[in-house]
Amino acid sequence: MKTTKINWKASLWMLTTTMVLLFSCERGEVPTTEQELDSIQEPVSAEMKSALFEMGLNGDTAIPISLRDDQNIPMEGFLVGGDIFMTHEEIMNPTYVDKKGAGTDKNYRTTNIVTQLPRTIKVVGIINTSKGLNNRERTALRQAVNNYNRLNLDLSLSLSFKRQRGNADIAVSRDDQLLPPRFRNSPGGIAGFPNPNGDPFGLVRIFNTRPDLITPRQLRHVLTHELGHCLGLRHSDFRTRRSCGGARQNEGQAGVGAIPIPGTTPGYDPSSIMQACFGSISTGRLNNNDKTALRFLYKG
Repeated sequence: MKTTKINWKASLWMLTTTMVLLFSCERGEVPTTEQELDSIQEPVSAEMKSALFEMGLNGDTAIPISLRDDQNIPMEGFLVGGDIFMTHEEIMNPTYVDKKGAGTDKNYRTTNIVTQLPRTIKVVGIINTSKGLNNRERTALRQAVNNYNRLNLDLSLSLSFKRQRGNADIAVSRDDQLLPPRFRNSPGGIAGFPNPNGDPFGLVRIFNTRPDLITPRQLRHVLTHELGHCLGLRHSDFRTRRSCGGARQNEGQAGVGAIPIPGTTPGYDPSSIMQACFGSISTGRLNNNDKTALRFLYKG
């Protein structure tokens, strides 16, 4: 892995009732600058850039992109800051649901979390398709699911592997062509946050999982991280993205909330599974603050 980390914003979903499509994307360490992003972007209106800046996002990095779900249905929109997917309507008509988030607690959640507990979340790993998981990725997904089930929460995850998602709550697959060509050697994943109905976000995409780009522990980290977003966890360093290196950036509220979770400790915690970027030290396991946050949210 390279030692310079990407300096992008991340980790958003659902600007409440407007059903905003904001995708959180955790990236590995790649030498990318905002100037590089600017060099490939297509024209974006000044009005749209202004709306993004109002959300705490860098409108100068917006570029058109098409994200396809596991049924190959396209969702046209813009990639903002390198890892946030938003449609034009969602950019121009955001709904802010929480302006809080001040405080010193280290781990954070979105306003919407999974409800109707106790509950089993059905996770399906897609296989035997062009975007299906290989054996290495299936193993990492099993380990990621086990990370959560070991906590004996009122929210458990069941895992199966199928060609189609069926009635899954969360479908996990791979899409190595998701990012613009310049960034396709960067491993990571994309997910989202729970919706206002209390359901988890239903899609996880991982990309660039070749053994020469990402270790088994890091792959387990990415999948555990993205499942955490589906359950409502934000980046623990969302105020600075310190784990990504470079200039510090605040991801902001962006309408989804960044509510401190009681019992988690303040200060930078590089071992948290919910850091914005991952590196060579990653174990792929939840640390004490991650466990405390999940138990507070989902242990009756």
